[in-house]
Amino acid sequence: MRRTLAQSNGCEYCKAKGKPELEKFDEKTSISVAFTEVFLKQKGDIPNSVFKVLQECLTEEEISELCAFISFTTASQYFGAMMKLEPVRK
Repeated sequence: MRRTLAQSNGCEYCKAKGKPELEKFDEKTSISVAFTEVFLKQKGDIPNSVFKVLQECLTEEEISELCAFISFTTASQYFGAMMKLEPVRK
């Protein structure tokens, strides 16, 4: 999810970690990344129907953790973008 968020949140440091590695996704990861993409497109205004899809694959605790992770990571990446953090070049 971090890599998915990084592609849209403007932090060059986070973008440098690469794009999501789709071949490594299992079902829960795929659903979580899809939810992350909805979050990005909807600017956080997520319809209840999307949460119903999540509930088919994730527990309430996992959904809560996913939302917290997305929120925290987005805030961190916005901070990185504001501070113009750059990846370390070797």
